[in-house]
Amino acid sequence: MQLSRPSTNAFAAVGMALLFTPALFVTASMLKYQLGVGFLYDALAGIFSSRAFDRASPALLLGGLVMALALNVYAVADLSVRREQDAYAGRVRVARRVANLIVIAGSALLLTVLLGYLVVENFSPR
Repeated sequence: MQLSRPSTNAFAAVGMALLFTPALFVTASMLKYQLGVGFLYDALAGIFSSRAFDRASPALLLGGLVMALALNVYAVADLSVRREQDAYAGRVRVARRVANLIVIAGSALLLTVLLGYLVVENFSPR
């Protein structure tokens, strides 16, 4: 029995699902702490302040974003490397699959925001 590769739409759908929680967290936090609009954060404060969320948040937020990024890069990118005399030549092809590219851009953006927050919060002088 041979397993077939899932469709690129399936990778995009899984990626969108993996982006949901980090996007909700970042949106709610930015609305509250940057714009002073707390309706979304306040509604989810019970979840965000729970011990379970504290323990699961690194895997849920960062792990989900890395997984969404990796799955969708895999879905659209084709890497080939060949040897030419005494050097290697490579080629990267990217398919124009809009849903997958949106997931890649969204996960890259959210990863940048979360990692930037981690650096600023943990490595800035106090």
